[in-house]
Amino acid sequence: MSMFQAKRLALAVALTAAILAVAEEPTPVDRAYAKAEQTERAIEVMRLKKQVRQRETNLRNARRAKPSQRKGDYIREQRRSLADAQRQLADMRAGRTVVYPKIAPSNMRAGACGGFANEARQLRVVTVTQIVDANTAIVTPYGWDASVWVNGVPTTGLVDDGVIRQAMYVYVTGTRTYVTVLGSQRTIFEADYYVPPHRRIKKKPAP
Repeated sequence: MSMFQAKRLALAVALTAAILAVAEEPTPVDRAYAKAEQTERAIEVMRLKKQVRQRETNLRNARRAKPSQRKGDYIREQRRSLADAQRQLADMRAGRTVVYPKIAPSNMRAGACGGFANEARQLRVVTVTQIVDANTAIVTPYGWDASVWVNGVPTTGLVDDGVIRQAMYVYVTGTRTYVTVLGSQRTIFEADYYVPPHRRIKKKPAP
């Protein structure tokens, strides 16, 4: 290989690396999702710490219980339960457990990013209240009193009043005022449809 060819190859490699770096640069919504993910992990850590404390109390009570035929079995059961909770807490703290950011009615606001959920932080299915066009729909998460205008959502195969059973993730951008089919104006939250990292198909590098 001549020096000229070597320089061209090095330039091509550097250019490819730069293109890939730009392609993999997280978007503002990706960063919002990552921040929401950290918040969700902190909430789960608090929940698991409370669970560990409760199971420690259960184990102490089991040891203090009056002797019986099943006392030994009960103590072993509480030990296993405590060890399981401690393991879950360690995995959550270390990032070994995947968490899914959630948006409940109480934390619905501009800048929020995550999947529609209830106040118990359980992801919920959504009902299609109205299909606006090929890439826009008004949806109502199960258990919510309010609907949300969602841009960028694929509506092919969806129908009004149909149910989307897979959790829907969005980035809330603000509010939208629109005219209903009855002619009245209504203002609801507006959001952009978002495909979270765990749902993206990662392309294998070319051989």
